[in-house]
Amino acid sequence: MSAIAAFGFGALVYTSTPANWGSAISDLINFDDPVLIVIVGSPELVDSVRKAISPDRIVADTGDAFALRSRRIVAATTEAASGPLNQLGWIDDPLDLVAMSNDRGRQWEQNRNTPGGRRNQRGLSDEERERADLIAGLLRKPTLNSAEAGVLLRHMDATGQF
Repeated sequence: MSAIAAFGFGALVYTSTPANWGSAISDLINFDDPVLIVIVGSPELVDSVRKAISPDRIVADTGDAFALRSRRIVAATTEAASGPLNQLGWIDDPLDLVAMSNDRGRQWEQNRNTPGGRRNQRGLSDEERERADLIAGLLRKPTLNSAEAGVLLRHMDATGQF
């Protein structure tokens, strides 16, 4: 069967001009835009975005994430984005991920390099101060093992630094 299809395609190319068969081939090849996933950080922010969008544009909604016809997903977390991805069958499509920075991330980033270091962390509990020291130590290391990399990535995710 494939030999017949190859022969037919070859005959089409040989006997036709590109103007006649170019559009037929481009219809067979579909270059979709990737699914854009916007991580906003909380269900409350997802709700505020949902209120600003016309309800007829929403094609899937799981509470903490929703998808639009234009292949856009707004979600509280990356885990929440999986609901609409699975519902709509977009799971194997190319994805673009955008994480909106939250206030904790901006505060941490602003205070990270200020003179005085720990003196500027007066409002932190002992546990938070210990965690900040751990993260600062990991950032200074030239190489990380997998456990250290996991700790650092979770911290960056929690503070909106992606």
